Amino acid sequence: MDTDNRYGTLAMQKKLLALLKAFHQLCVAKNIKYSLDWGSLLGAVRHKGFIPWDDDLDVMLDRQNYERLRSLKISNELVYEHGTPKALWIDRIRLKDKGTDGHKPTMDVFVVDNAPDGRLARKIRVLEIRFAQGMMKTKPRFKKGNLLYRTATFISYVTGTLMTRKQKVCLYNWLMQRSNGKDTEKKASYNTDFGDVPKLYDKDVLKEVMEVSFEDTKAYITKAYHQCLIDKFGPDYMTPPSEKDRRPKHL
Repeated sequence: MDTDNRYGTLAMQKKLLALLKAFHQLCVAKNIKYSLDWGSLLGAVRHKGFIPWDDDLDVMLDRQNYERLRSLKISNELVYEHGTPKALWIDRIRLKDKGTDGHKPTMDVFVVDNAPDGRLARKIRVLEIRFAQGMMKTKPRFKKGNLLYRTATFISYVTGTLMTRKQKVCLYNWLMQRSNGKDTEKKASYNTDFGDVPKLYDKDVLKEVMEVSFEDTKAYITKAYHQCLIDKFGPDYMTPPSEKDRRPKHL
């Protein structure tokens, strides 16, 4: 945690910790298994809590636990966002009425589905997901990237205007789950940022989770955290970045 507020994240992290406590308590009570993900997983392993300059939370669930979580009337403390303008394809959980300088404490929820076998099939799936993301955007940046990227942005956006938001969310959910009826070698989180869609997980990444200390509370992390962190941050993930790269993402 940013205990001396060196990176300006202390107030946010205190609220995020309250969010994590409420979420973990709910998951324990309902026997829902999840794992911290991305910087939150790295923080749990490397810092036993928040990376000092981190300003959000990330969790991942397999499809079965994700659907169980979605089916809950989540709690009096938490708000669940799915397919909304602020959560286009990444589901988010927030504390009710808790804000910090315009940015609310947020937990990003990533669902892990089967990835198709074969390099070509995986590339096609990535293209499908990215096109669907373009369809769901409300304020696309048509001047970003090269000509091919700008053209794809325009075509996907125009295609998306022909569908309702509900239809686009249903299409996206269908695309993510297309390989779930097969026993595949890899898994992926397709409701993630554009650049991270191609990233793959080991097929057993969420087979087992364990409870660990996180600041003054507890959280679940995958028992396969070592390989997961190597896949996302490289083999030297225990080495913090240089000072110039230690920046909050949102604040």
